[in-house]
Amino acid sequence: MILTTGAGKSDEVITVGDLDWANGYNDQNQVQGTPGLTINENTGEITIKADEAGQYLIGISVEEYRNGRKIGSVNFYYTLTVLDCNEQQVLDKSIYKDTTSIQTLTICQGSEAILSSKQTFPDPQPEFQWTRNGKTIWGANEQSITISEAGEYQLLTSKIDGCPDSFESEAVRVSVISSGAEMDSIPPICDTTLSIALHATPPGGTFEGTGVTGSTFDPKIAGEGMHDIQYVIEGSEAWPAAVAKREVVVSQAPRLDLLDVLYTSRDKPILIGVKDSLNVAYRWTPPDYLNDVTYANPISTPSADITYTVTATNAYGCVGRREVKVKITESILIPDAFTPNKDGINEIWELKGIEGYPKCHVTIYNRWGEVIFHSIGYQNAFDGTVSGALQMPGVYAYKIRLTEHGPELTGSLMLIH
Repeated sequence: MILTTGAGKSDEVITVGDLDWANGYNDQNQVQGTPGLTINENTGEITIKADEAGQYLIGISVEEYRNGRKIGSVNFYYTLTVLDCNEQQVLDKSIYKDTTSIQTLTICQGSEAILSSKQTFPDPQPEFQWTRNGKTIWGANEQSITISEAGEYQLLTSKIDGCPDSFESEAVRVSVISSGAEMDSIPPICDTTLSIALHATPPGGTFEGTGVTGSTFDPKIAGEGMHDIQYVIEGSEAWPAAVAKREVVVSQAPRLDLLDVLYTSRDKPILIGVKDSLNVAYRWTPPDYLNDVTYANPISTPSADITYTVTATNAYGCVGRREVKVKITESILIPDAFTPNKDGINEIWELKGIEGYPKCHVTIYNRWGEVIFHSIGYQNAFDGTVSGALQMPGVYAYKIRLTEHGPELTGSLMLIH
């Protein structure tokens, strides 16, 4: 007899002699089961719930009739393997730590523990999946797992002996307790000249980190930036060391680079800002005459003298403050000629209004660029002489600075005899 396996495929050929049926089996009862082997004539679906494990050879013949006369047939042969997936096994559903079956476990913060199943399985090995609080732990597909977090752990074992059966282990509730080491928080440090006392509990531990000496943190030694500080209590083999950690930020107040006094004409815009820095917020007070009080470089258009205070705060809360005065410079009258000829009229170079600027600088140059007159303050006006000698008639250049940081006024004057 020649049989083919598969749905009519001829890629595998089985040659057998006469078939001898086992006791209780025949060509009408090839697979014993409850229900027995049946076929749906409309769909061709075969149904069987076998009573006994083994390998069965099933043959199906499909015949075609026309007008009551057989006109053809097709034979199909299948190999059906039946596994006893309901075989009662004594399964060890316990979870172990080392060799002890556990249902609860307490570990110290920062330590680890290994949970495992001791159940053995014949090949092929089943599939394993650990869960924590009912959720899959990705990548935890071995019969043991290393844990460090609190939660309820279970192991799901599936595809045992090739069957779809699965079972869940007993749950193990894991608690994580604090090591007991606690360290006080440290606010951002803006003044690097002051050392900070460190505090932690319980006593008996040691502080570690850059800038740490004993129980003191020196921000000047540590330098600007973010630093890790630890408080360590030595442990034992059964109980790991207790560690508390804190981050401390060392910063400096924003540096504000600007002049103490600025001068401008009445109602004339002037830039009064500072060099801007990243992550710094600015606030100017009072808001009078300013286009925006939050700019690093606002514009003031003052109608009167005013003093502004700028407050700069960086991302860590460190604050810098600075004042700047904006003063109004009034106009002075600068004549372009005078006549020191002893007729009593227009004998000196009179600068009207300059008396309001007692620290002004007035400088006069001859045609060769030589200084012939210079004074701080203008109490003694230029009378056309140098060391008592009357200067030659002609054009002379001048420079006038009314205030230290005020604008420089330049021009020329005519000395006439």
